[in-house]
Amino acid sequence: MLGTDNLDPRPHHHEVHFYSDDAAFVETVANFVTAALMAGGAAIALCTKPHHDLLYQALKLQDMDIDAAIGHGAFMSLDAAEVLSTFMVNGWPDRVRFFAGFGNLIGLASNALKNSTARIAVFGEGVALLCDEGNVEAAIQLEQLGNHLANKYNVDILCAYPLNFCTRERDDHVKRICAQHSAVHSG
Repeated sequence: MLGTDNLDPRPHHHEVHFYSDDAAFVETVANFVTAALMAGGAAIALCTKPHHDLLYQALKLQDMDIDAAIGHGAFMSLDAAEVLSTFMVNGWPDRVRFFAGFGNLIGLASNALKNSTARIAVFGEGVALLCDEGNVEAAIQLEQLGNHLANKYNVDILCAYPLNFCTRERDDHVKRICAQHSAVHSG
């Protein structure tokens, strides 16, 4: 059951990965997606076009029948910039639009769950796109909304930022981003 009535006792995960290169990025995201699908769950990936293509190839290399998963709605890969444009208003995430859009996506993905204990994994790099635009405060707000999303729908979330985002000048921003996550990974 979706929504705040979900009684699944497992804690949600909202993790972040600071990746050193595309190979590290795709390995982490492919493993995240594969784990959800192998457990009978579903996955939603919000990627840039280049990362979408790399992820698709990596999933095929892991012997995932990704085309079948796409066909029955267990895997959705969407353009991160396009999804951002559906809920950003004047450079800031609109809470109502955010929850309406993600609620719809999670509802669609829930139709593909194979059992009552399966989870939905949501990967996103929209936050990194906002940082690339110099809109770090909006990215942090989006991370906070991600925590509410994970609690409301009991989904697992993985975010990704390039490791070169972590500079001395951005130390405060990086700390604030990390504080929004249940685990921080790099590599």
